[in-house]
Amino acid sequence: MSFASRKPSQSESSATAPVISSGFDVCDGPTNSGQAPTKGTDTKEQMHDNLQQDRKWTAGILQRNAGWNDHRSIMAEAKGRTQTPATLSDMQSMLKRCENLEKEVRSLKLNLAFMNRKDSEQTKQVEELQKQNEKMRDEKESLLEEIERI
Repeated sequence: MSFASRKPSQSESSATAPVISSGFDVCDGPTNSGQAPTKGTDTKEQMHDNLQQDRKWTAGILQRNAGWNDHRSIMAEAKGRTQTPATLSDMQSMLKRCENLEKEVRSLKLNLAFMNRKDSEQTKQVEELQKQNEKMRDEKESLLEEIERI
């Protein structure tokens, strides 16, 4: 894949041709400063550093893969445990537990219905008491007016 882009030169003039870049800067020969790369210790040190970095990277990958394999084995073990058939006593105890839960749900529904009925009755009583309170307030006002007239 080659994406060519035009790089303007430092002193662009009509006599110089445009520089085409493929997106990678590669330098195989001597640098522009006139210095040739030194062979010997610098290159060996670079190779040594690169090897150490590669080893660290590879060790990191192996360590991550080991963790993943542990996770896989744990999940496989757990999956194997759940696939064992339930015994008759386990099934009976689960059935008994379901029946008890159904009874508890029925009881809670009845309690809720009773509480709702009581709540509606109490709401009606509160409304009646509010009406009585208004009537008594009106009666009180009329009695106070009558007392003032006397």
